[in-house]
Amino acid sequence: MTSCFVSRSRRCLKDGSRHGLTLYEVILSIAILLPALVVLGHSIDTGTRAALQAQRQSEAALLCDTLMAELLAGVRPQEAIGDEPIEWKGPEWSWGLEISPGPHTYLLELRVTVRHCDQLDQIDLEQSLSRYVIDPALETTEVL
Repeated sequence: MTSCFVSRSRRCLKDGSRHGLTLYEVILSIAILLPALVVLGHSIDTGTRAALQAQRQSEAALLCDTLMAELLAGVRPQEAIGDEPIEWKGPEWSWGLEISPGPHTYLLELRVTVRHCDQLDQIDLEQSLSRYVIDPALETTEVL
């Protein structure tokens, strides 16, 4: 015959095993679990922000390439632009074009810069793409 010690915090079954958890065990497990959940939540938040930033950076690079292709194809005029919104992307995206002399007298450097602004209208991303083109003001015979 097995005797069972009965206290206020634990109840024993006939075979001597206890039934349920004590308040101390519950508080201890919560004390271990909560910091782990905080660290996990912070990691998820950091990963989400990094993924969003990488997506915006890829999008900015594609926009630079698209705008440069439009300039080279003659869809857009090759004139310096300070900061103009990108019509099809919304007000948070803008672009600019800088034209400067290239390394040779017959070359120009075109630099397309795309910017993304956050909710506070502060630039949180800027991407640039440069290309050298033959100066259209020169005649072809002068270049060759």
